Amino acid sequence: MGVDLRNPYGDQQGRWIRGSFHGHCTENSACSSVPLSESVRRYCDLGVGFVTLTDHDVVTDLAEMRGRYPDQTFLEGFEYSSRENVVFVGERVGPLFELSLEEALTQAGELLTVVCHPRPHASGRDYWTLAMLEDLGTRPDGIEVYNGHYG
Repeated sequence: MGVDLRNPYGDQQGRWIRGSFHGHCTENSACSSVPLSESVRRYCDLGVGFVTLTDHDVVTDLAEMRGRYPDQTFLEGFEYSSRENVVFVGERVGPLFELSLEEALTQAGELLTVVCHPRPHASGRDYWTLAMLEDLGTRPDGIEVYNGHYG
């Protein structure tokens, strides 16, 4: 018995767009080694269709980058990091990082929410377990399956 692999989107109209939903810059996140302008330039040089900066517990101002790259699509976002990490992404994103994680997810509305860091924490504990996801009440939209960076 073989495996039947079918593209569930094969009959849909549209096009695939490559981009980033989880990225940081040195101006706002200590885990980054790349400044905002350099990060955006690298993404644009790769030909991505959109760029999102999700710095830790802050919505990075992308106005200057929008002016510098007027043909690029920029999405706002942040990485909730005062507990387990979740990125919140959308056209306009408010300071939901000021709320508890459960309340932020409840108020996220149309924002894309994705749990981050699909590997064990440096301490050895899991970043996310099924029980942790279920305890959130409002489940995030997705789960990051790979986390890496270029710098």
